[in-house]
Amino acid sequence: EAFKELIPPEVDVPKKDTKYTVVDTYLYRNAHGAVGFYVDRLEDSTGTHKKFTQYRKVGGKRANGVEGVTRTLYRLPEIMLGDDILLVEGEKCVKAAFGLGFNATSGWMDAQAQYLRDKDVTVCPDHGPAAEKWLKSVMESLEGVVKSSRICKCPPPYDDIADMAEALGAAAGDAMRAIMDRT
Repeated sequence: EAFKELIPPEVDVPKKDTKYTVVDTYLYRNAHGAVGFYVDRLEDSTGTHKKFTQYRKVGGKRANGVEGVTRTLYRLPEIMLGDDILLVEGEKCVKAAFGLGFNATSGWMDAQAQYLRDKDVTVCPDHGPAAEKWLKSVMESLEGVVKSSRICKCPPPYDDIADMAEALGAAAGDAMRAIMDRT
């Protein structure tokens, strides 16, 4: 309460007692297809607020965190089979992109550029300051590793490819391909 004046009025902060429900679970697999760790996406009842939890299985039981697990890109086995990769910021966007016919991935750390070696990579960031920081880091990591890289942003009012797919359905895939053809 004492710091409430520091939060801009346009920021919608969830109440401390907000209840979250798991709406999706993302499995991160290694190159051989074995699950290394899981990410649960949780949302409040309005879908306005989200948070994520990461965990692994130890002896068949859930262990919070990903300590001791090799971090991989989301849907690594699938992206290893393709040459044209769409790199987006989150798993929800990966699922939307796959539904539109793109070979997509997310989950970025500099060391993960190795998984994209000699591939053609289109990076599709969200909008906003955090996205610009992520984009800069990704592009620096890809330099000298991938065959080619380019940046393709979703047009306003869409924040990301998941928003675009939700609003336009299958037409979002054609729209993204047209945008990519111009970049």
